[in-house]
Amino acid sequence: RFLVSVTDSNRIKLQGLTEPLSCSKGDSIKQVLDIDVSGGLILFTDNGRCYKIPGDKIPFSPAGTSGEDIRIVNKNVGGNIIFITSEEILNTALKNKDFLISLTRAGFIKKVSLDDFTNVPVSGTTFCKLDQGDKVIDAGLSRPDMRILVYNHDKALCLDMDNITWAKRNARGSMSMKNNDGKPTITEGMTAVLPNMSDILVITNKGCINRISP
Repeated sequence: RFLVSVTDSNRIKLQGLTEPLSCSKGDSIKQVLDIDVSGGLILFTDNGRCYKIPGDKIPFSPAGTSGEDIRIVNKNVGGNIIFITSEEILNTALKNKDFLISLTRAGFIKKVSLDDFTNVPVSGTTFCKLDQGDKVIDAGLSRPDMRILVYNHDKALCLDMDNITWAKRNARGSMSMKNNDGKPTITEGMTAVLPNMSDILVITNKGCINRISP
C-alpha cells in the first residue's frame, strides 16, 4: 500500500506509507489517501466532472516535490481537483449505503447515489450539472446520520440529510442558502457534522479561532 497526495496546483504523486508528506515551495497538499495501487483513484474536479486514474499510472516523485501535473497522468482531466477517493473506499461506502454530496459556488447542493460511480471511465463523466459561471467548490462521501454545515464568509446553515435533495449526476441540485432578500448567496464550503460531535472549530483567514456547539 502507498500514500497518494494531490495539491492545490493539481499535482499528484505516490509515496511510501512511512515517508514524510511534502510538496514544492508555494504549493499546498489538498488531500492524502492510503491506496492499493492495483485499484483505481476517482478524482472529482470543480467543472462538475470526475475521472478514473489507474493506481499504477500515478508516478513516484522525490521528497520535497509536489509530483506530476494531473494532466500528464490523465490528459482528459479538466478543471481543478476538489476531492479524491479510491475505488476501494467507494465500494465500501456503497455497501454502507453512503452517497456523494456536492456543493457549488452558487449554493446548489445535492446527494448522488454511489451506483453512478462504480464504472467511471478514464475519459471522465459528469457528476454535477453547472450553470454558466458556477463551479463545484466541495464534494465528499457522506453517511445518512450526518448533517452538513454549509457556510459563506459570515453565515452558516446546518442541513439534515433529509433536507438535501437526491439528484441525478446531470442535475444541479437544490439551493442551500439564501440572503435575507430571498436571493441566492455565494457559498464558500461545507463540512460534515457527526452525531457524536461536541464542538465545531471556526478558523478565519487571519488566524482567529472560535468554538461553537453544533
